[in-house]
Amino acid sequence: MSSHAVFIMPAVPHLPAPDWRALERSMLERGLLLADNGDGVPLVALREFMFALVSAGTGVPYRWNPAWKAPQDVVSGFVTQGVLPLGVNLPGSINLEGAVASLRAQGVKLDDSWMPAEASQATWASPRYRVGAAMKAFFFGSSEEERAEFALTLLEFDDEPLVVMGAGTAPPSRRGRDESLEELQPYGSFMDFIGAVYEDLDTVWVDAEGCSHHAMDLDWDKGFGIGRRMLMLEGAEIDYERFAAEIGRLVGTPMVDVHRQL
Repeated sequence: MSSHAVFIMPAVPHLPAPDWRALERSMLERGLLLADNGDGVPLVALREFMFALVSAGTGVPYRWNPAWKAPQDVVSGFVTQGVLPLGVNLPGSINLEGAVASLRAQGVKLDDSWMPAEASQATWASPRYRVGAAMKAFFFGSSEEERAEFALTLLEFDDEPLVVMGAGTAPPSRRGRDESLEELQPYGSFMDFIGAVYEDLDTVWVDAEGCSHHAMDLDWDKGFGIGRRMLMLEGAEIDYERFAAEIGRLVGTPMVDVHRQL
């Protein structure tokens, strides 16, 4: 089964990273994100929480209830269905991280499959936010269901940068030119160049005309990105370029959108 995620990231990852915690606060204040509690959990995150509970549960067959909107709905429903033991419970208006901590404290052996793999690799990850009414301007449709499914996570990678690539990753070109750069000497192939950039974001490739190019100066047709700050977007299609421009305006750093198909 394939998966698609979009990452918004600085177009200049070799420069000092923008303040992602300040961006998180700004997005909450502006209504782009909903507070992370109760039914503020995006449905994609709620379903993955459900699957993690199934793996940790009694083995009794389960049924998803479309009326479930919050972690406590899933837990109380699973107790009723016998998927979880009697006595397991959650307080109201609890976020997903709090729900996981509470369940583990009650002896439920939850693994980390409820969270995105990128969040477990990050030095800091925000909650998986549900988007607010102010995000409606970036959606092509006006469906509340689309926004309920959509999830946004802010990620920091201060130890090692995150590389975003997948089935759509291909050799880059210089912007405004059609040639495919299979080789980027002296590094070797374009994949060798990516490896060098991973080791040092300041790495540049110098073309035959003497022009220096950092990795994100090249045109990867949205199929490759690297950096220490990421917004991970899951769910319905939105106007990614316009949203990236808005994030760039909020943090004072140009942003790009990169699409990963696995």
